[in-house]
Amino acid sequence: MHTTGATGSVAEFNESWNVRAHEARQNYYTAGVPVNQIMLSFKNQWEVYRSFLGDIRPGARSLEPGSGRGSISCYFAAAGYDAYLLDTSAEILRVAEDIFAENELAARFVPADCLAMPFLDGFFDVIVHCGLLEHFDDPRPVLAESLRLLKPGGLLWKTIFNVPTTDVERHPRAREEYVAIMAELGATAICRPYPVQYVDVLIYRKPKHENKTAPVNGRA
Repeated sequence: MHTTGATGSVAEFNESWNVRAHEARQNYYTAGVPVNQIMLSFKNQWEVYRSFLGDIRPGARSLEPGSGRGSISCYFAAAGYDAYLLDTSAEILRVAEDIFAENELAARFVPADCLAMPFLDGFFDVIVHCGLLEHFDDPRPVLAESLRLLKPGGLLWKTIFNVPTTDVERHPRAREEYVAIMAELGATAICRPYPVQYVDVLIYRKPKHENKTAPVNGRA
């Protein structure tokens, strides 16, 4: 989820998952009625997402960078998306594989860094960040890389916390900061920030016609 060189490191994130191994193996996806507050939050987030997706075409692809166990990606897979989960932690991706298998869902599991993802430009229809951006002192490179991977007209969803939730999520920001950053990167908001329990959901569309944006950390 986090590349070495920013605050924290890949090793710190892997260690965090190891320390939180019991929690990491909890499944917050359900096809039925949620049985706890976290499960309810994920289901409510999915209901917000689903209301904006419209008809899902065969072969549509979703990506969750920094996926962890992939709870929200379970919903995309269940809805018919070709779901991709990406994380630096091979251990947590194995947990995610088990969760998907237990729920009879299919996905692709990719061990990689979200700052340099191994996909072609415009490969995905939807990209969802679920508690990812709080790990970075500067989220612009992460967001720029995600926009690179989106098809023109594709959707980028961001679920953000306004307070730290673990020792590795060190950089909470007000939603207004993300609104300003996305405008800087040329993405278009398709609704106001949407509150869902203890998180805000921000929904953006990649322009169908590319606009040249300002360089991000030296990258055009």
